[in-house]
Amino acid sequence: MKENRIETIVNEIHYWKEHRLLPVEYCDFLLALYTQGQKDSSDRDVEFNNSKRNSLTLMFSTLTLILLPLSFLVIYFTEMNLILQTGLLSTFVLTAFLALRQVIGANPGLYHFPLITGLLVGLLLFLNLVSSLSINSQWIYGMASIHCLLWMGIGVRWRIHYLMISSVIGILFLFLAAVL
Repeated sequence: MKENRIETIVNEIHYWKEHRLLPVEYCDFLLALYTQGQKDSSDRDVEFNNSKRNSLTLMFSTLTLILLPLSFLVIYFTEMNLILQTGLLSTFVLTAFLALRQVIGANPGLYHFPLITGLLVGLLLFLNLVSSLSINSQWIYGMASIHCLLWMGIGVRWRIHYLMISSVIGILFLFLAAVL
């Protein structure tokens, strides 16, 4: 009877760990307490799945870093028309934010790479679009200002200091460029 109860408790702790109902450290402590330090096969499977998920997350993060140089390649070194460039850059932005969503769920510490890449490629997309469609440079300054304000909002919302600082610096540079 006692073995049956311990097995039920261990299964419940594995469920909590798998669904992140408790922090992993607490679950590991409770598992070590109830299994008397012995790891069972389901615990090894969870560790393998976590390492697999972490490597996939790292791959997503590094692949999004490639999108920024590809964006410059699409804009400046190809002879594509505006619609094709816009579609390709929009796909890059969408890919970066999908990777951001994947990374935040799996490893919250690596979300900076896809976030920065997505924001910079989005800025390039809209600046390229506005510069191709407008004659007046004030539209470009306006679009860059809107992006700086967007970065400020994201920085305040998620408490990301480098986004807040870069948006303030961007607005100051835009103001100086518009005045001079």
